[in-house]
Amino acid sequence: MELLRTALSPDGDQTEAAARDLAGQAEALLGDTAEDHMSRVLAVAAHRELARRLASAGAGDARFAAQRAAALAQPLGGLGVPAWDELLRAAARPC
Repeated sequence: MELLRTALSPDGDQTEAAARDLAGQAEALLGDTAEDHMSRVLAVAAHRELARRLASAGAGDARFAAQRAAALAQPLGGLGVPAWDELLRAAARPC
């Protein structure tokens, strides 16, 4: 969990790279079960972080954050992982 927290801590452009690395490590360690489990953990952590940031942001910042989340979630859709499909639907939902 500490690795997950480190990966999700805001650190410029390193956040996305760290999340990808974490997902790769989990898949290598846990096999097929890793994808669904880690996607759920990442989705929950990302949702909490986004909610925290949006609570302290203005309307323009919130709109930008929502658009960025939708753009980042787009490649996850249609991969057959229900948690990722739900994340994509949530990110694409209008504010």
